[in-house]
Amino acid sequence: MSKFDSQYPMPGRRKFIRVLCSGAAGAAAAWALPAWSQDVYPSNALNLIVPWSAGGGSDAAMRAFAQVANKYLKQAVIVINMPGAGGTIGPAHMAHSAKPDGYTIGQIPGGVFRQPAMRKTAWDPLKDFSYISRIGGYEVAIAVRADSPFKTLGDVIAFAKDNPGKVSYGSTGVGTSNHLGIAAVGLKAGVQLTHVPFKGSAESLTALMGGHITLVSSESAGSFIDSGKMRALATAGEKRLGRWPNVPTLIELGYNVVSDSPYGLAGPAGMDPKIVAYLDNVVKQVTKDPEFLAAMDKLDQTVIYLNTADYKSSVVKEVADSKRLIEALGIAGKS
Repeated sequence: MSKFDSQYPMPGRRKFIRVLCSGAAGAAAAWALPAWSQDVYPSNALNLIVPWSAGGGSDAAMRAFAQVANKYLKQAVIVINMPGAGGTIGPAHMAHSAKPDGYTIGQIPGGVFRQPAMRKTAWDPLKDFSYISRIGGYEVAIAVRADSPFKTLGDVIAFAKDNPGKVSYGSTGVGTSNHLGIAAVGLKAGVQLTHVPFKGSAESLTALMGGHITLVSSESAGSFIDSGKMRALATAGEKRLGRWPNVPTLIELGYNVVSDSPYGLAGPAGMDPKIVAYLDNVVKQVTKDPEFLAAMDKLDQTVIYLNTADYKSSVVKEVADSKRLIEALGIAGKS
């Protein structure tokens, strides 16, 4: 038994039988999955490594995913929280300690792709993972206080051109999607914006409401925007959000920037392609399931599913784009 298996043992036979007998819903859902896999894989519960502390929005989304995935796998999905280092400790542990047998998989946040450009890491995002599917992302808004004189992002850029460095923006830390998205806008617009990193979304939103920064890029500003305390100038996804249909995307505004913190699912390198395909099919079913969609909506997150091939391609692009942007910002090797 490996160190990983001994630390996180699989459930016993009684629990295994209970999972198999968990109800007709799971049995009915299995029709859409490849027949071979029902006989071979999975024959036991799966461990899902979530690289965040229990109780937060990111953790809640993956727990909702695990709960719905049970229906399609006909097996338990056991969430194991491994937080730390911007969501990279869990994936790094999985890459080097778990067997590539499909029974240990994990959420892969964007930091896995960005951090190698900023510091020496114990993983290579292009070599150490078997990518399965992209699942979702966050409803990221670029917002100002409701009483701000800036009515549009164009107003902000125009002011920044005349007042270099006087526009400040908050994020959840150096090298995060919230940081790099606004930094990319600044580079493309040719203006100097002052980055103010915080330890989390709550601190950055408090700073904005207190008048300490000009604007914020956040996935947690929704309630402030909906209540009229903040005004959204743009959103950072590929498409406009149904929640704020009148707010343009950064792409529409001409910046060709997408920064919605997408995350996906992967296992250790070397997984059987048939198991990867099976799990990809499960993810596809989960991301169309009304129960999961409702949970994501409550968490201000959105489903942006990509199949295995497209997810791999997006990872390659994300790694390259992040490296170029981090080097352009002068923060390569600084973290």
